[in-house]
Amino acid sequence: MKELIDQLISLIRQEEDVLEEFLDCLAKQRECIVQNRIDEFDLTVQRQDKLITQIRTLEDGRVQVVRTIAKTAGSQDDITIARLIEMNLEQSSEELRGLKTTLSRLIEKIKKANRVNQYLIKRSLSFLQRNIDLFIDEGQDIGLLYLPNGERRPQRISHILVDKTL
Repeated sequence: MKELIDQLISLIRQEEDVLEEFLDCLAKQRECIVQNRIDEFDLTVQRQDKLITQIRTLEDGRVQVVRTIAKTAGSQDDITIARLIEMNLEQSSEELRGLKTTLSRLIEKIKKANRVNQYLIKRSLSFLQRNIDLFIDEGQDIGLLYLPNGERRPQRISHILVDKTL
């Protein structure tokens, strides 16, 4: 059982390293979005896809080891990291507790960085849409036109930057 626990700890550490790299990738993406470096952003997306594949592989390995530990311990259900910590495996329990805390923090940081990047992308898209609307005259408003005799007449106000009749 000790060998399985050591294998699990090794997989979690590898997963932790990949998650750190993933977090760095998200930070790089944020820089690229803010500085409008599209080519570099595309490279970070490709890197992110590779990291996701690595995370899935490590996660699958971790699940497999946990299932083996559950069978060895005679449990019918899968064992969670929290349950392994409760099993009082001496030094391994403390190590697993630390790794669990670190993984939880990393996942929260990744979620936060992802939300920030999503917000920045949505803001960029909104800005682009407003600019496109200005060029194609989509954002027309109704205003008032004063005639020489003092009467007022509703008229469309165009925000167009380029005259379509050129």
